[in-house]
Amino acid sequence: MLEKKTLTNQLRQIGYKFRAFGRTEIKELRRILEPGELIIQCVYGYYQGGSGLLVATDRRVLLIDKRPFYLYVENHTYETVTQIDFASRMMQGVLYFQAGFKRLIFKSISDARLAKLCSYVQEKIETVEKPVAIHRLISNASTKPYLNPAWRPHHITSMRRPRPSKFFSSTNL
Repeated sequence: MLEKKTLTNQLRQIGYKFRAFGRTEIKELRRILEPGELIIQCVYGYYQGGSGLLVATDRRVLLIDKRPFYLYVENHTYETVTQIDFASRMMQGVLYFQAGFKRLIFKSISDARLAKLCSYVQEKIETVEKPVAIHRLISNASTKPYLNPAWRPHHITSMRRPRPSKFFSSTNL
């Protein structure tokens, strides 16, 4: 657990002032961060499941949503992030974030912070090496087309299942 003084100093350094929104998420962030982990950027906004705090640290990206009866936390390391894009709209910024099969659309009024967060994560993705094991799995799946259901013959999927012999006998016909 991170000390309260250390967390407030980190948030002041990035210029984040939590007044009304995000106070409960900041309290949970204190419990989630590891010792020595630095907060690079922090933005409060809305996503498909509700509202929460999107935090980029030097090690990972966190989405924290704290409500009265539950806590929702997404933890993505930079190795798992596949794509991140930023779009500026009229009154808000939109961040499109994808890590594996998980896709997140995060909207915030503070679009300048969201743009900084996006550029930092993009920079981090380019410098971090992707694990070799994932590349091997992808290359193995592409060399074995029978693993893909689209390549299977159609008559296999449309064949009728045989009835169990326990309930059906040829003498009943």
